[in-house]
Amino acid sequence: MRMKPESAHPPSDSGFLFRVRHAFRGTLVWYGFVLPPLFLILVFIGYPTAMTFQQSVVSETPGGGAEFVGLYHFERLLQSNVFWGAVGNTVLLIGLGTLFFFMVKAMARIQMPERPTSDR
Repeated sequence: MRMKPESAHPPSDSGFLFRVRHAFRGTLVWYGFVLPPLFLILVFIGYPTAMTFQQSVVSETPGGGAEFVGLYHFERLLQSNVFWGAVGNTVLLIGLGTLFFFMVKAMARIQMPERPTSDR
């Protein structure tokens, strides 16, 4: 019994499902790689961020009552001298750390001769 040789490409009029499978060929596998990290990001970053924001706009009392206060806590924060002192200290430390890094890098370049590079 003689078998027909299978063609390398199915006929172009194979229908809608062939066109859909051809368009998404190989991409469904990548959802398996993308969805687990997205789920972990939502669980470990998204949920805590949303809960933190929710707690920042509500004032809770030790007895269990909660009152919506909106942006009041942020207004108090921006009017606090302690907060602006901390921001100033942070900027100062970042600036000094960056300056120290570039000074050490410059001293290392002066003291160490440049190594020849190989042409591979």
